[in-house]
Amino acid sequence: MKPPRSDFDHPKRDRIVWLWLADSEVTQPLLRLERIEIRTSERYLADSTVQSIEIAATPEEIFAVAAAVEAYPEWADGVKEVEVLVTDEDGRASEARMVIDAMVRVISYTLDYSYDYPNTISWIAKPSDDIRELEGSYEFSALEEGGTSVVYALRAKPAFSIPGFLRRQVEKQIVGTALRGLRKRVETTAAE
Repeated sequence: MKPPRSDFDHPKRDRIVWLWLADSEVTQPLLRLERIEIRTSERYLADSTVQSIEIAATPEEIFAVAAAVEAYPEWADGVKEVEVLVTDEDGRASEARMVIDAMVRVISYTLDYSYDYPNTISWIAKPSDDIRELEGSYEFSALEEGGTSVVYALRAKPAFSIPGFLRRQVEKQIVGTALRGLRKRVETTAAE
């Protein structure tokens, strides 16, 4: 039995995710279909990798670290080079060229950044020899009990051939590593 087709391409609809789950309450595993509704905002595209982490700092403190794009090689594993090409009126990178070790190969691309202080940093890549499409964002939300929830969403389509399952694994590794690196950098900066 295959799950029914759902409309993942429509950004304004609630997304329906169908999961096959093994029923562990019986001796012979049975497969059943469960419907789980996930409310998502328009900012997360279908086929993107989304992870979150809590950091013991304010959204403003985390935003400042994440917006300092030129410092990424110091703390973001895999970021080999960053060259800020254009800055905005607040001195933040609005366009930057990056060289990244994407695990399957070293790639280079240029990102256009947009900022909503202190809530969101988002970016989109210009198509290149290495990247057909790439877009992502950090979202910072203060938690009632203190600290901040940081959500990182990333969707990438390389310009070279790579199996879909491997691309998703690379995305997950990049997102998870970036979030842990961001937390460590924020905590190190706060301790200084």
